[in-house]
Amino acid sequence: MERNISVIKDVKGNQIVIVNDIRFKGKRNIDWDEVEQYLKQYVGEFIEIAGSKEIIYIFLGGGTGSALRYCIQLLMHERIVPYNFPWATFTVNIFGSFLIGLFYALSERFHLPFEVRLFLTTGLCGGFTTFSTFSSDGIGLLKGEFYGTFLLYALLSIGLGLVAVLAGGAIGKLLG
Repeated sequence: MERNISVIKDVKGNQIVIVNDIRFKGKRNIDWDEVEQYLKQYVGEFIEIAGSKEIIYIFLGGGTGSALRYCIQLLMHERIVPYNFPWATFTVNIFGSFLIGLFYALSERFHLPFEVRLFLTTGLCGGFTTFSTFSSDGIGLLKGEFYGTFLLYALLSIGLGLVAVLAGGAIGKLLG
């Protein structure tokens, strides 16, 4: 049987396997056992397939949230505010905290499917907010010896983030 896959490398040198097999294209319901067997045949036993649609919802939400965060960061740092405080990261983290509270409350109130809740919270909010960038910005402030700004940034991010989750949850309960 001919290998109908491609192996490429990303910028870090990690190998990525791309399945080019037509048998998986256009199917409404993919048989994940069939996909797993196909990949094991060519890739080996060290392949793990996430056989649930939840992963797809999280993936789509995460990509959307990451793209939104990037757009907001470009908009804020290039057009609105000078970079003397990590306003973009601060803004997306506080707004994302509000959104996750809102989404949890709305999903409970309107009995949204589990997959939709995963898309909105784990995916969209997870991709949109960024603790790693918060931490990196904090280290940058410390290295620049902006200790007061760092303290203000850290306390406001954590404090307002918690308040925003509560506020989003309260507003979500009032809607509908």
